[in-house]
Amino acid sequence: MKNNRGFILSVAAILLFALLITALIITSPKHPTALFRVVDAAGQPVAGAVVTPEGLRTKSGPFQADWYGWSKESKAVPNTPVTTDHDGYAKIPYPIYVFEHIETGTLCLSVDHPDFVPERPERVVSTAPPVGAPWKVRLQDLMNRLQHKTLLARPDPIMLKKGAILKVTALPNPSTPKDARLFIQVSSWWKDHEAYWTRPAPNIMMTRRLSDGVHTIRTVQLTENGATWFSDAVTVTNIVGRTNEVEVTLKPGVTVRGQLDETVPRPVKNGRVIAHVWPPNTKPKDSPPQWHAWATINENGTFTIGSLPEGDLEIVALCQGFVSTNGPGTT
Repeated sequence: MKNNRGFILSVAAILLFALLITALIITSPKHPTALFRVVDAAGQPVAGAVVTPEGLRTKSGPFQADWYGWSKESKAVPNTPVTTDHDGYAKIPYPIYVFEHIETGTLCLSVDHPDFVPERPERVVSTAPPVGAPWKVRLQDLMNRLQHKTLLARPDPIMLKKGAILKVTALPNPSTPKDARLFIQVSSWWKDHEAYWTRPAPNIMMTRRLSDGVHTIRTVQLTENGATWFSDAVTVTNIVGRTNEVEVTLKPGVTVRGQLDETVPRPVKNGRVIAHVWPPNTKPKDSPPQWHAWATINENGTFTIGSLPEGDLEIVALCQGFVSTNGPGTT
């Protein structure tokens, strides 16, 4: 009788264990998840910060590549923005592989909060050797993790900083269209987000989210008839806790006219010309305000591109069967 009871208890224990394992498998996430914490300069949690996955980097190993874009259409795991909770935490699932069987090692993020400077941090989420690494390498990694008590990857917190205040005023000009709306381009900002700015009065724009240091800014005014007005590119030095006030004068954009060389047969078919303008005396590595425009090329080879800011102009032209080349001695 006692043997039967012991057997029944053993079977029940095995079944219960099997059920627990099955439940864990069923309820476990389909993809790995990284837990990020967003804090301020004092180390206090920042609630309400929006963390958006933007890119992936491969894990260190036999194959290591650069940045890969992460979009809902291109990956098995959608790059859905996540808002931090009361304690500043955000859970973000990510794909096991960047592509094929090349594993994900680092997540590239953007973090946005209305009270802080926007950031684009990167965090390592998987430090284990890649699948296929020699067993000695994997064993050594396990021993190091046990020794340092770091079996789980713990990404460093993401720190947000308070920004400097910049107030930009477009000076009155009788020639400036009254229906136009102001916009500001800022160097090193990866996107000109309308939500970063307020408009306390007509022809005035202000932000509290500009990082300290030197920035190049340009004011742009778009009119309803399609014309664009620009200010000169202005260099400003911002200090957190202070308000930097800048006054700018707007003037209409310039027009560029040209034509294709006579070596291109007429009529020109499917012609396009693309213009890119950099502010003068700026370097690409500083991410200065840029302007990009394009226009069609007429069948007789002529083209016109209107409303461009003053600066250093680069033009590329292409049409059916032809593409423009760099001039002598240039790259």
